[in-house]
Amino acid sequence: MAEALLIDLVKEVGSIVFQVAKQEINLLVGVDEEVQKLQGKFGRIKAMLDDAEERHFIKLRTEKLWLEKLQKQYYEMDDVLDTWNTERIRAKIEKEEGKPADTNAPAVVKKKVCSFFPSPSCCFDLPLRHDAGRC
Repeated sequence: MAEALLIDLVKEVGSIVFQVAKQEINLLVGVDEEVQKLQGKFGRIKAMLDDAEERHFIKLRTEKLWLEKLQKQYYEMDDVLDTWNTERIRAKIEKEEGKPADTNAPAVVKKKVCSFFPSPSCCFDLPLRHDAGRC
């Protein structure tokens, strides 16, 4: 009886682990598409905010609150896109130059550190893709 219970428990845990892994992989794979969508929405929100700012006459308090909420979302989207672009550029530069971010380190130390930590280019984006997928 204990064996059957243990087998059921292992199956259930395996199923949960599989679902979590599947969700995490989906976060990593679809990030580029999501960033493109986010950039499109970002442009539309910016246009709406610019239009509202040009008109300067918002009569209803609910409109003002909605506009403030939209502006807050705009700034959050801007931060996410800035972080995404900065990290991609940084990773690209490090990959092309083969140098770590700290250029003040002696050449011998940099060489040892670089050879000690192998870093395939596909792994540079993993934490960034994961963070962007969660937004």
